[in-house]
Amino acid sequence: MFALLFFLCGLAFFYMNLLPYKTDTDIPLYTLLGSFDRLIQIIAVIGILGYYLLNALPARTNTARLNWVLIIFWLGAFVFSIPFAVSNALLGTNEVEPILIFFKDNQVDDIKTIGLDGFTGPLLFWGSIVAIILWASYHLIRTKKHAVNILAVTGVILLVSSPFVQYLARLVLPNAAHQNFDFVQRLTPPVFEAKPSQQKNLIIVYLESIERSYGEMPEFDTFYQPVRDLAARGLEFTDVQQVTGTNYTIAGIVSTHCGVPLLPNGLKSVFFQSNMSAQMESFMPSTRCLGDVLADDGYTLSYMNGASLDKFSKRAFLKEHGYTRFFDYRSLPEDVKKGRMNVWGLNDALLFESVTKEYDTLKADGSPFALSMLTLSTHGPDAFLDQNCPPAPGIDSQLPRAIECTSKLVSGLVDHIAAQGDTDNTVVVVLSDHLALFNSLRTQLESIGPDRRNLFIMLGASDTPSKNTRAMTLFDLYPSILEGLGYKLKDGRANFGVSANSTNQNLIEELGQATINKTFKANQKLAGYLWRP
Repeated sequence: MFALLFFLCGLAFFYMNLLPYKTDTDIPLYTLLGSFDRLIQIIAVIGILGYYLLNALPARTNTARLNWVLIIFWLGAFVFSIPFAVSNALLGTNEVEPILIFFKDNQVDDIKTIGLDGFTGPLLFWGSIVAIILWASYHLIRTKKHAVNILAVTGVILLVSSPFVQYLARLVLPNAAHQNFDFVQRLTPPVFEAKPSQQKNLIIVYLESIERSYGEMPEFDTFYQPVRDLAARGLEFTDVQQVTGTNYTIAGIVSTHCGVPLLPNGLKSVFFQSNMSAQMESFMPSTRCLGDVLADDGYTLSYMNGASLDKFSKRAFLKEHGYTRFFDYRSLPEDVKKGRMNVWGLNDALLFESVTKEYDTLKADGSPFALSMLTLSTHGPDAFLDQNCPPAPGIDSQLPRAIECTSKLVSGLVDHIAAQGDTDNTVVVVLSDHLALFNSLRTQLESIGPDRRNLFIMLGASDTPSKNTRAMTLFDLYPSILEGLGYKLKDGRANFGVSANSTNQNLIEELGQATINKTFKANQKLAGYLWRP
C-alpha cells in the first residue's frame, strides 16, 4: 500500500516539476491554480485515485519473466528527466538554453560547491523523492503484474514531456509564430540622425535578480526604500516585461546591449564548444550593439563583476563588442578578498570599492567612457551579506537586507559621481539583469503573478525626475540608453528595440508577451541570423 502511494504521489510531484508548465506569459501553473498548496492537494488526489487503480492489478507470480528492456527504458527515461525537474524546482526554470549554458560553463567542482552552499536542504529533499520513486517502482515490479508495462508507458510520458524533447520538436516542426515573424525586416541596426555634441560618460549597474516587484511587498518596504530613492532622482520605467531570450544573466546583458534575444545557434553555438578559447573568437559578430557604437565614437569601455568573467561567456560577448578593460574576482590579491567572498565571487561592498577606483581612473584619462558592472550579493537562494551588511533581526530571509545594502552601494557610487562634479556629463543606468529565479522570497514574488516587472532607472538623462509607464522589454533599453546619452535615432530603433521616447510601437505593444515568447523559443533561423559571421 505504502509503495503505491509513495510512487504515485512522488511521481506526480516529479512530473509537475519536470513539465515546462508555464503559460505563454511564463506564469507557473500553480500560480494559476491559486497557490502551491493547491497543487499539492491535486497531487494527493492523483495519488489516492491512482492507488486504487494500481491496487486492482493482479499480483505477479514468481515464475513470470521480467522484460528487462522495458525496465532499462523506464530507468533511463526517469534518470534523463531528473536534471530538468530539479532545475525547475530549485531555480524556477528548466529551459534548455540556460541549463546547457550553466553545465557547459561550470566545472563539476563549481556545481558541487554552488549546490552544497545554497541548496543543501532542497537537494536532500529531491534525493529522497528520487529514492522513493526508485524503491516504489522496484516494489511494484516485484509484486504487480503489468507493472513493467505501466512503468514503460510512464517513461514515454516523461520523455515526451521533457523540455529537451519539446525543444527538439520546436526545431523540426513547423511553427506559425516563427514563420510570421520577418526578423530580417524587423532587425533594424541603429541609424543616427544626430550625435551628441557633448559625449556623456555612461555607468550601467546590473543588479543581480533585483526586480521592481520587490517594492510591492509591504513587509519588506523599508529595505526597498533606497531603490525608490534612486528612482526619485531620475527617470523610472515601471513596465519592463521579461520575454524569452532575456531571462538569465548573460541573456539580460546581451538583450540590453544589443536589442536582441540571446538564442543559442543550435549545437554548433558558442555555448557548446569544449574549448573556452573558441568562444573568444566570435560572439554574434554581425549584431551591432551598444559597445560597438560607443567604441566607434571614442569611448573606453570597462566591465566589472565579482564572479568569473569566463562563466556564461560574458568575456566573450563583451570583448567582441567593444570592451577592452575587464575585472573579476581574480583581479584582486588574496589578502584583500579574505572574508569578503561568497560561492559565486566577490561580495558587492568589495566590488564597489574597486568600481569607484575604476571610475576615478577612467575619468582621469580624459576620454569618454562607459563603465558597466554586475552585482552579486542578491543572488539566490538567500543572498550573501558582506561584513559591512549584518543580517536584519527577525527576518528569516537575507534577501531584503542584501537588497537594501546593495542599493545603498549604488547610491554611494552616484553620490561619488556628484561629488566629483560629474552629474551633468554622466548618465547612470540602474537595472535588473533578469527577474529573480528561485530564492527565499519565492512565495511572495509568485503571489504577484503576471505583474512582476524588471527594474530600469536612468539618472542624468533628463532634468526632471519622472515615471514612464510604457510597456517595454529589455530590447528597448538599448535605444533608450543611446537616446539618454544624446543620440538621435531614426524612428527610435536599434535592432528589435524601440526607444521609450519613440512614437513607434515596440514589440511588446505590437505582439504581446505571449506571442514574443512563442516567436523566440527555439527559433533557429533567427539564431543563425544573429550568429552569422
